[in-house]
Amino acid sequence: MNKLIDRAIIALQSVSSKNFLQCDKKGRLDGKGLINSASSHWIVYQSTKGVRFQNLLFDKQWLKIKKSGSCTAKGRGGFPSCFLVSCNQDTDIIHLHSAKINLMRSQFFSLGIYQNGETKHAAETGREADGQFKPVLIQAPIFNNNMYNYQNQQGVEESSDDSDEEIEQTESFNEKADSNIELSNKMKTVKSNKTLWGGARGTRVYDSGVHKIKFSIDALNGSYTATMIGVVSDKVSSGVNYKNAKGYMFYATYNGNKYNNGSNSAYGEKCVVGDNVEILLDMDCKTISFIKNGKDLGIAYSDLPESVVLAVDLYESGNQISLVDSIRITKETKISENSFNMSRKDPFIALSNRMKTVTGTKTAWAGVRGNRVYDSGIHRIKFSIDTLNGSYTATMIGVVSDKVSSGVNYKNAKGYMFYATYNGNKYNNGVNSAYGEKCVVGDNVEILLDMDCKTISFIKNGKDLGIAYSDLPESVVLAVDIYESGNQITLVKSKTILEKTEISENSFNMSRKDPFIALSNKMKTVTGTKTAWAGVRGNRVYHSGIHKIKFSIDALNGSYTATMIGVVSDKVSSGVNYKNPKGYMFYATYNGNKYNNGSNSAYGEKCVVGDNVEILLDMDKKTISFIKNGKDLGIAYSNLPESVVLAVDIYESGNQITLLDSNQF
Repeated sequence: MNKLIDRAIIALQSVSSKNFLQCDKKGRLDGKGLINSASSHWIVYQSTKGVRFQNLLFDKQWLKIKKSGSCTAKGRGGFPSCFLVSCNQDTDIIHLHSAKINLMRSQFFSLGIYQNGETKHAAETGREADGQFKPVLIQAPIFNNNMYNYQNQQGVEESSDDSDEEIEQTESFNEKADSNIELSNKMKTVKSNKTLWGGARGTRVYDSGVHKIKFSIDALNGSYTATMIGVVSDKVSSGVNYKNAKGYMFYATYNGNKYNNGSNSAYGEKCVVGDNVEILLDMDCKTISFIKNGKDLGIAYSDLPESVVLAVDLYESGNQISLVDSIRITKETKISENSFNMSRKDPFIALSNRMKTVTGTKTAWAGVRGNRVYDSGIHRIKFSIDTLNGSYTATMIGVVSDKVSSGVNYKNAKGYMFYATYNGNKYNNGVNSAYGEKCVVGDNVEILLDMDCKTISFIKNGKDLGIAYSDLPESVVLAVDIYESGNQITLVKSKTILEKTEISENSFNMSRKDPFIALSNKMKTVTGTKTAWAGVRGNRVYHSGIHKIKFSIDALNGSYTATMIGVVSDKVSSGVNYKNPKGYMFYATYNGNKYNNGSNSAYGEKCVVGDNVEILLDMDKKTISFIKNGKDLGIAYSNLPESVVLAVDIYESGNQITLLDSNQF
């Protein structure tokens, strides 16, 4: 026995053609070629799951080898060509036997490829072996005119471990083509011999990874110059592919349209003799695109079956097309958490670019949802607006509850969307209101998602458009809605700013805020989100001591510029504070009055944006005073409850106030 030399490949090869089964020194298996005459012929099918090789004459004889190394064999032989298979899990990776070689005596030949890199073969009569494997070249005995070569193939480059891209060895067309189809050139050239539609299908099954398959247009005849290229379900074995419900074809040489189930629609460009057409097949995203002479024509279909084979349809006699080469770009797409989910997309949405690019494939609303679930922390997610079509240029970005798996997100009660590319409005439950600015191709849109405060904001080219919604569900995923065919958006990057907000005692309470109040900045900033009164209460309970709490007036909108600051009983958990009998508020930004139980009286001075307002809270004497920019406005109330919390009321959308610091004396 001899060990494999560097970069050697052990190959099982038929003398009558260039068909072979090969195993490299890393244990990887591959096959090439197809023989269509004698009974010794076999072919290899390769996928990311493993390798299967099969006797062509006897369909029920095969060996399947998975990536894990486990082997499954079926069938037994009665002819010289019939391979029987055995696998010894302790020593052999594979073991092939040709059975019943001679009518007069029972002879068989076997090849073993061992886990330690050693190889062995034997031509046996009964139990006596009369041959040993030699590393460079050895010819096995001729049994009934069947001869096999076993050799180390020198000069074969191995693919780099750092790159997934490699030339694929096994692609060709299946000899079981329709009757008017001729195959030649090792089953890579397809030609029509009659003016009649006929189809051919490939031998290789594609079920994962990204692949690029190149064809040349060799000859075209007649007025229709009819040649189609594409894929079809591997379950299809005969018939014209473009008429099949699981056939996805490009009518390259006539009108450039795409065809499925006998129906067609506009797609690409017409091709002529000499043109090259490539199929870009993403079996992880289940999409197929076509490339004409290097020009990408875009995604044609985005809902391919689980597994497909190549497909060609020809009509005119003499039309000819050849499979030039096949390259595997990636073995299997590495899906990051920050991407979109194939199983949670609607029809008419195509995913590509490792599930990060979303493309509309029909002028109809459709949605898709992301993989990552956001339930805490602060996150910034960036999108690029790649292409926009039609009058609506319709693309929405946002989030939706992680419980939602289908349907348009903006119509969902738990969907919170920004109609970035049309009117700049925000949408929830099918209802919209004014929010931000329209975006165009080339713009970047970022989502600022605060899952501790349950708020979502959008940022256009670095400009913060403000809080859009402030009552998000407990957990959400990214969401995109697209209407126009060809509209495209890409998730560029996602950054977690804060894993989980560390809430200090001197902040506001998420569970004790009304609708239309948004909290941010570690629960210290309070923003109104609708022109309606709403209140919020603080976390810290004050029951003794003297405290000074400082606020800044950040933003004021509308005629009322309505923002109140003060305290309320810690027993109050909802509602507007100034209307509560235990609420003690200063209407700082409108008239400077003080408010309790819905009644008001003159007190201090009006404040504007940029002013600082301090609360001087003496819980020993149960008094509250307010200080504007260092000026003490005096005691407002002197009959506070036993224990209180901070309180803010806001009326105008966009009004904002921030709790800066708190000191105890």
